[in-house]
Amino acid sequence: MAHDDIKPWRKDAGFRAVRPWRIAAEGKSPYEDPSSVAEEAMVTLRLEPIGDFTVLCTPTDLPPLAAGYAYTEGLVSREGGWTDFAVDQTGPWSWLVRAEMVRPLGASGGRDRIITRARGDRNLEGLLSRERLKETLRISAAQLCGISETMRSSQEVFQATGGVHAAAVFDASGKVLSFAEDVGRHNALDKALGKCLLEGSFPTCCGAMMSGRLSYDLTAKAVHAGLEVLAGVSAPTMLAVEVAEHLNMTLCGFVREGRMTVYAAPRRITEMKGAE
Repeated sequence: MAHDDIKPWRKDAGFRAVRPWRIAAEGKSPYEDPSSVAEEAMVTLRLEPIGDFTVLCTPTDLPPLAAGYAYTEGLVSREGGWTDFAVDQTGPWSWLVRAEMVRPLGASGGRDRIITRARGDRNLEGLLSRERLKETLRISAAQLCGISETMRSSQEVFQATGGVHAAAVFDASGKVLSFAEDVGRHNALDKALGKCLLEGSFPTCCGAMMSGRLSYDLTAKAVHAGLEVLAGVSAPTMLAVEVAEHLNMTLCGFVREGRMTVYAAPRRITEMKGAE
C-alpha cells in the first residue's frame, strides 16, 4: 500500500475502520464485515534535556504519555513539571512529542532509545531498596469492583476493537481521577498518571486499576509513582507479588463481577482489617 493511500489518523480516535473478511463456519461463504482496528504508531518522546525515547503506542493522549513516562521511569519528580508540549505527526505511522522538562532527575544519554515495552526498573535490587509504601489509603472491595466496572464501561476503543488495554487512577474515596486506553498496558498507565500530573489532580494516596496482567514492569512503575494499590481484572505474576509484598503495595487481581483476590498487603482493604 502506498503512503498516499493511508488516511491521516485522528488524534482523538485511537482506532480506524477496516473491511476484513470473516469466515464464520465450514460450508458458509466468507463475507466482508466492517469493523475497527486499534491504531499503533512509533511515538518519539523528546524529553529535553535528557533525550529521545521511542515507544510503540496508540497515538492519543500524547502529552500525558510523555509526562507519565518521564515520571514513572524516574526521570522527573512529581513536582518537577514541564514548560511546554508540542505534538507533530512526522509520517504515516510516526509522531513526535517535544517536552521541555524542569529539574529532570534522569541522567543524559537517552538519545534514540527505542522502548519496545516499558523499562520499569531493570535494577531489581535498586527497586527493592526503596522505602516501603506508607498505609494512608483505605478502600473496600466493593469500591474496587465498582472502579473496575467504571473502567470497563469507559473502554470505548476496546469496545470498538477488542485490541487495547486500559488504566484508571483512583483516590481513597473510590473516585476515578483519570482514565486512558492504549495498545500497551504500560502506556495506558503512563497516560492515566500523566493526565493527573498535568491536571494537578495527583493526590498523596491513590491507586490504579488495570485491564490486563499485573507484571513486574507495571509494579515498578506503580512504585515509582507512589501508588499504594495496584489492581487489575487479570492475574499478577509471581515477581509482581513478591515486589508488592516487599514494598508494602496492595496488589489485587481478578477484580471483576463483584469479587477479587488480594495477593499482597491486604490491610488497606477494609474487609481485611487485621490481616497479616
